[in-house]
Amino acid sequence: MAKYEIMLLVDIDQEAKSKDKLEGILSTFSKEKNYKLTDLEVKDLAYKINKKTKAHYYLINFESNNSKKINDFHHELTLSNLIIRHLIINLDKDYGARAVNNSKKVELATKKKAKYDEIMEKIQKAKEQKEKAQKELVDLTSDNSNSEVTNE
Repeated sequence: MAKYEIMLLVDIDQEAKSKDKLEGILSTFSKEKNYKLTDLEVKDLAYKINKKTKAHYYLINFESNNSKKINDFHHELTLSNLIIRHLIINLDKDYGARAVNNSKKVELATKKKAKYDEIMEKIQKAKEQKEKAQKELVDLTSDNSNSEVTNE
């Protein structure tokens, strides 16, 4: 089962008018495993959204295997004028810091780093060989010019 987290920003003007609709939205996943609804109260928005400066925040956590229901819910939220913004996150996906705990991703990253180090080592050796060859060429040309000066 995949763990999901949904953040909803509800328009406080519409909230009072549409209590039933809001209850329906909030209880959509109430029968799912480990369902938890957290009311985060009314807060100021960081920036205006649809000319609104405040919104009522709700956080919903649950586990589900029904991706069709989640897609339908996303579609419903998109069409609803009651919801200002929403964010649906699948917590089982490996993002950012959680990827460090995924042994397959760590192994892949280690292999990539080893290959990168090998390539960089080859490049460094090629640079050293080039510098050595240039130095030898300079030494040879300076030796030739010195021998010509002494011969005259």
